Amino acid sequence: MMASTKPLRIEVVPLPAVLLVGVQRASRSQTAEMMTSVVPLVASQLARHPEAGISEDDLRQFFSKSLGGSQLACRVTESLTWLADPSRLLAFRNEDGRYQPTTLGLFTNRSTLPVEMASAAGQLIRDLLQLDNQDSSLSRWTPLDHLVLLECLSERTPSIRRFSKDLTGHIDAWMEGHPPEVPMLYRDWIRGEKGASRADQLLGSLGMVLTPDASRQHAYLAVLRAVVLYERGKGASASDLERRWSISNLVGVEEQWRDTMLWMTSAFSKILETRCFFYCLKEHCQADLHRIRRVTRVFRMMRQQLFGLQEHLKYCSPLGGILRSMRRSHVGAVGPATIRRLEGAGIANLSDLAPLSTDELVNLGIRRNAARTIRSYVLRRSQ
Repeated sequence: MMASTKPLRIEVVPLPAVLLVGVQRASRSQTAEMMTSVVPLVASQLARHPEAGISEDDLRQFFSKSLGGSQLACRVTESLTWLADPSRLLAFRNEDGRYQPTTLGLFTNRSTLPVEMASAAGQLIRDLLQLDNQDSSLSRWTPLDHLVLLECLSERTPSIRRFSKDLTGHIDAWMEGHPPEVPMLYRDWIRGEKGASRADQLLGSLGMVLTPDASRQHAYLAVLRAVVLYERGKGASASDLERRWSISNLVGVEEQWRDTMLWMTSAFSKILETRCFFYCLKEHCQADLHRIRRVTRVFRMMRQQLFGLQEHLKYCSPLGGILRSMRRSHVGAVGPATIRRLEGAGIANLSDLAPLSTDELVNLGIRRNAARTIRSYVLRRSQ
């Protein structure tokens, strides 16, 4: 239930957010240079004036005195237009003609998530809120949905294999075997043969302009990466995943890939606040208090999923289950670094750990207090 002591802020936005699932928006490639150089700086400056706002002329003057000089100042108008676009609504122009960040814009700035990714994720959530006034889609959101969404958006995740018809069949079969974990985005939008998938509508909501076939391929590859990471977090070995999914060099890219996803999941959790979408709920969904409370609960659930997902991804190892079990049993502090040292010594399961004494664990580079914890846990499990 929402706290009654902190009223939600309502922005007066001249151009409302529009439900445009599948409608083409500006291509990323057309704005790439502006996105990396100017828009984040403009958004950051707006976040410093959340209540009074700042005029376009003041922004231009500010940037003209910066290191970027005229090259930054000349892009201010374009950047403000991008931020205030109704498909993003990260900023708006108030009655005095000054620009202010929306609540989503403020939370985006605090989240450290790239502004384009945050705006795309925000638009998808707005679209889903307007599509489904019962919020059944968001209520069916799973931890894998977070990974699928971020994999669709991120340009920093690795390419681990090419798309093929066999891949779609393999992914479909995996989903049939894991019904509780099937992501809503896959079930409702991505799944389907060529011509039947609605992936282009999903990616259109994210601002990605691709043909239907290219959208389906992009989305299925995002699902593949999400599933591989998820299975790795459950303890599947890299070699087993490479064999089963016909991928290569997972070990070589895994650490950086996992760190990227940990950062993005942490940042994404910060924009899943009801306040970020209150304007959409009130003005475009005509939501009553009952629905606002329901959406608040759904967003809370999604944030909790992200926190659990971060823990899940930290221990991408066959030994990860043992570590999580130790933590649940409150038997001491054993972290990912310990797991990596054990892996490096060729230890992959409880049976490999069982014969090792405390001193032998220390000789493998494990801290003595951690070695005692592991030894105590193994002895209890062996009884």
